[in-house]
Amino acid sequence: MVRKSNTEFAAYERTCTFDPNVSASIVEGITNDIFAIDSTCGSKFSLLDGSIVNGPAGQPLLQYRTQLLSNNILHIYN
Repeated sequence: MVRKSNTEFAAYERTCTFDPNVSASIVEGITNDIFAIDSTCGSKFSLLDGSIVNGPAGQPLLQYRTQLLSNNILHIYN
């Protein structure tokens, strides 16, 4: 999950889209950056929109819907 602004968030599936059946295909965020990388295949994704920055992945990360509720609780759903 990434915070885009005070009220806007983005949440993504952490399973890499290149080979989702490999248990180690998990994207990890890069500290102080807006990218996530799968260390198994090397795919790099933007955390602003889930798009592919660098392959071999052929599909963007699955994005979940988010809603900031009035009591400052973030609701993440599909």
